[in-house]
This record gives sequence, C-alpha cells and structure tokens, in this order.
Amino acid sequence: MVIAVGDNFRDDDAERRDHIEIEDDGRGFETNRARDFLRSGRVGLASMRERVELASGTFTLRSTPGRGTVVTALIPVDEALVAVPVL
Repeated sequence: MVIAVGDNFRDDDAERRDHIEIEDDGRGFETNRARDFLRSGRVGLASMRERVELASGTFTLRSTPGRGTVVTALIPVDEALVAVPVL
C-alpha cells in the first residue's frame, strides 16, 4: 500500500488544494459494483466520498480486478485556517 499526501497543489484556477492518494496492489474490483457494496452495508468508500465532498473536494476511484485500487482526494485549503509561521 502506498499513501501519498501533498499540499500546495494548484489546479487551473490557482486554488490551493491538498492532494491525498492511497494505492494498493490488492485484488481490485469493478468500480460499477461500488453501489452494491453500499447496499450490503460496506460503507467505507461511500463514507470517504461523502467526507471529501462535504469539504468541497473531489473524490476519484480507480480499480481494476486483479490489479489493485487507487483512491484520490483533492481538498481545497481554506487559507484563513492555515497557521502563519512565527518568525
């Protein structure tokens, strides 16, 4: 499993975003089955998506059977909440 976290990512509109990516080399799955998982009580992916969207971010899921899964979240940074370094 690889977890990468980066900040200061800027998209085309120059909005500062945190970039979070989680990748595994597990068995993967057909992404169109994600709703089936939710119906059967497996809420992990839906919960992640909801939390990212509540923070006005974007959530991306890529998975291929036999090849693993990549979950990516881009979350806008509220500059008013960023601590100013003390010099």
